[in-house]
Amino acid sequence: MILAQAAETVQRANQGLLKIFDYIGSLDFPTRAELIADLEATGDLQAVILALAGVPFLILGFKCFKALVVINAAGIGGLCGMYVGVLSKSQNMPLLLGLAGAVLLGTLAWKTIKYCVCVMGALAGGLLGYGLWHFVASALGRPGLTGHSWAGGLVGMVAVGMLAFIIFRTAVMIFTAVQGSLMIVAGALAVLLPNDSIRNSLVNNDYVLNILVGVPAAVGFVYQHSEEAGKIRKKRKETEKPPV
Repeated sequence: MILAQAAETVQRANQGLLKIFDYIGSLDFPTRAELIADLEATGDLQAVILALAGVPFLILGFKCFKALVVINAAGIGGLCGMYVGVLSKSQNMPLLLGLAGAVLLGTLAWKTIKYCVCVMGALAGGLLGYGLWHFVASALGRPGLTGHSWAGGLVGMVAVGMLAFIIFRTAVMIFTAVQGSLMIVAGALAVLLPNDSIRNSLVNNDYVLNILVGVPAAVGFVYQHSEEAGKIRKKRKETEKPPV
């Protein structure tokens, strides 16, 4: 029974990997209907784990960004390795190549933290730009412009990617807040989607999903920024010499 469930979970993960890389290969984001279908296919346990794992990214992003960057890189390496293993159509290759990819990229990330932050910040900026363009185009009643949301994504990638070299802390806070919000919202929605009212709101409203992701991301960014600003002010006061 346990082996059968494990095999089913691996098969579902492999199908999800193929779909993810299809999206990447086509340079296109999934539609809202496709996102909802993917979330509905997520098991409750995986959804809860995903949501809980997003909390450190959202709240503690800058405090432990090195560990989070390595985890991200290891996760990406694992996904790439598993994808190659799936293509090989060998029974044990997805697991073996996934572990190898995770170790390889995780180790490389530890030695190239700043460059990894640049890449991850650019990805988060691209997602923000894409979502903001789509949101504004829908709000203005210009559905034709939504087909050019990739332009907003490109601008966001360049802007936040460059920030990593100019304002490193800000770039870290942006990508960790966005990623944490995505993980928490995706996990919560995967559990709540059986509720018809929630599902209908997501299907019929162009703004709900953007707001659900954008608001927690903004809150997480402001929280992280205020925490770090408070620490800087405290250090400055401690180093100031008292008046004679």
